[in-house]
Amino acid sequence: FVQFDLTPQTSVQTEYRKRKTQWGDLQQRFFTNVFSDNLQNTDDRDTLRVGLRHAFSPASVLLGSLTYQDAKATQNSAFVGDPLLGIPTAIADARVASRARGAEFQHLFRSAGFNLRSGMGYFDVTRTDDFTFTLDFGTPCPIPPGFGGCPPPSQTITQAGTKHLNAYAYATVPLSTNVNVVLGASYDSINGELASEDKKQFNPKLGLIWNVTPATTVRAAAFQVLKRTLITDQTLEPTEVAGFNQFYDDVNFTKSRRYGAAVDHKFSSSTYAGLELSRRDLTVPWTCIAGCNPVGPRESPWEETLARAYANWAPHPWWALRAEYILERFKRDPEFTNGARDLDTHRVPFAAGFFHPSGFGASMTATYWKQNGNFGEVTSGFQQGSENFWTTDVALSYRLPRRYGFVSVGATNLFNKKFRFFDVDADNPTIQSKRMAFVKLTLALP
Repeated sequence: FVQFDLTPQTSVQTEYRKRKTQWGDLQQRFFTNVFSDNLQNTDDRDTLRVGLRHAFSPASVLLGSLTYQDAKATQNSAFVGDPLLGIPTAIADARVASRARGAEFQHLFRSAGFNLRSGMGYFDVTRTDDFTFTLDFGTPCPIPPGFGGCPPPSQTITQAGTKHLNAYAYATVPLSTNVNVVLGASYDSINGELASEDKKQFNPKLGLIWNVTPATTVRAAAFQVLKRTLITDQTLEPTEVAGFNQFYDDVNFTKSRRYGAAVDHKFSSSTYAGLELSRRDLTVPWTCIAGCNPVGPRESPWEETLARAYANWAPHPWWALRAEYILERFKRDPEFTNGARDLDTHRVPFAAGFFHPSGFGASMTATYWKQNGNFGEVTSGFQQGSENFWTTDVALSYRLPRRYGFVSVGATNLFNKKFRFFDVDADNPTIQSKRMAFVKLTLALP
């Protein structure tokens, strides 16, 4: 990452990323028998981004971002047969090569009457899928040529792409000295094979921030979103409205509406608390391959509810205490045959942090978990399940001199607690039923 100033008003930055990952079946599922020890994945990505910032005046700023990504991914899975019974090993090998190009521009305008963020973006993604299916009967082939012999591998190669154009504007308008309203809208236009059908969607945005007193803030929001084509999950478009997230790691082209309200209160200079409640209504595109009528692409309604309460207290300049309650409720279409339906997850973390002026610090978090839901099984359909347990995470840290960074060592799930848990986010596990030790170095060079 390199950034430099061309003039006092104009700066340019460039960033290059190389990421290569190999992994197996890592998703945390409720029933441990739903696991593949023959699944192998690889992902190799090169990303280049160039950014621009130009200030026409203190009240008018232009931002720009150009991104290019080249990615290659593979997935290999096998169902092991029995040669003695004449059952072949079925091997599925999928290879995906994709290229993505994106351009975004945003203008920031500030005035006494309102602040405005407006912008647009264009994304072009092309992809080639190479799928090979092989039935391995062993060597030599046990089926004589007169009976057809062993079937050769079958290969299917498809090419697809999508183009995504979006535009948006968000205005923050002060109605009074203690009330701000966020008025906004975005527009998405998508066409191409990856989107299955052309989509055009207008998305209104509304937010309210009310400072009832100097110590109490009330927030509320209602908005609509179409899951964007995001390269490296980054965008210049505002990702929240009145403190409520807009963009989630949903399936691409998911339509969602979110409604939320929250209150945050400062009891003293060292004590904070708050309450938040929100709901998301989603229309999710997915492909049903079995158990549906008809089989094929479809869109299904999902519901997600989040309730959160928190309290933070700093009884001493060296200490910080935190308690929180989080409820996540997920409802899926009954025809959805993968993962979990009617899932409730309760989480109650209690955390303590110690920060010494010398730079040494320590933290400990004990979390109570409770989960119940209807979980998918490969062989027996959906089954009801429930589990509750505690996990403990600890860490020691040292702040480097002159604020050059941190060195941390610690462990998650310190007591190696075994449990059953379904993680909604397959790519970013929240917890694992194994102890994990880590060493982390974070540098912040001047």
